[in-house]
Amino acid sequence: MKNIFCRGILSLVFTLVAATTSFAQNNSVKVGEALPESFWSTTHPVVNHTQKTLDLSQDKNKLILIDFWNTWCSACLMNIPKITSLQQKFGDRIRIIPVSNQDKAALDKFFCISKRKEV
Repeated sequence: MKNIFCRGILSLVFTLVAATTSFAQNNSVKVGEALPESFWSTTHPVVNHTQKTLDLSQDKNKLILIDFWNTWCSACLMNIPKITSLQQKFGDRIRIIPVSNQDKAALDKFFCISKRKEV
């Protein structure tokens, strides 16, 4: 599960880029409104991820949870089991996108150390 969590660390960057590009032409979305179809049919660029783009077309009918976190944030780390249990409870009805502003080397080091502690 942590490996999946690590792979999705900076996936939300696409949302920020999409929000900047897609809605910059005064097409803002208000709370409760559905996202435009173009959001779901567009591939979004991703930074510091194994994939260069992210496609959310298969996640259109899922709850998308964006989790901002860092390795130095104790509250964030305490939430990892909660996020894991949400994924287990809701399975394919939820898409959790973890986001961190830390670089890949710091995240890889964190997950490598975490794996050693589990063993």
